[in-house]
Amino acid sequence: RDIHTSVSAMPLDPPLLNILPPTSPPRARLARLFDEYKLEGRFDADVHYRGLVGSEAPEVEQDTTYDIKARPHRLALVLRDTPIELTDITGALRIRPGRIDLEQLAASHDSGRFEGSGAVGFDTTSDIDLRLSATSDELGPATRAVLPDAVLRTIDGLTLQGGYTIDDAHL
Repeated sequence: RDIHTSVSAMPLDPPLLNILPPTSPPRARLARLFDEYKLEGRFDADVHYRGLVGSEAPEVEQDTTYDIKARPHRLALVLRDTPIELTDITGALRIRPGRIDLEQLAASHDSGRFEGSGAVGFDTTSDIDLRLSATSDELGPATRAVLPDAVLRTIDGLTLQGGYTIDDAHL
């Protein structure tokens, strides 16, 4: 089957993973991400799916492929026991087999805003190639949850206070 569709205000929740085949390695990894980060939100998307649908029995082995361009309205997650809500979201996430591309994705959080572009692999490797920029009036809970422990120890050890700006960081 070759399916093209658009959806509006789709909930971001675990049943969404049912569009992927049950034996798909990305489905299992994405299910763990939903569980670990308690992802929720809503998004619009353009979906292109090519593969088997429902209970169709394959007479010949068929590759499944998909290309989803999601434009989030709202996204919430829990990172290091810290609830983070992203609002005022612009840009898109493009989800394809083995990777997620951030396409000029920007959002507000706490008292700050971030922008990102690049790719994250999620199939057999966890390759990350991201460019990020961020600014905030303070080092709030969302920022503290994202920063590595070593960076937090340095900030806390120096008793740094106030806002921050990160320009074009590469991960």
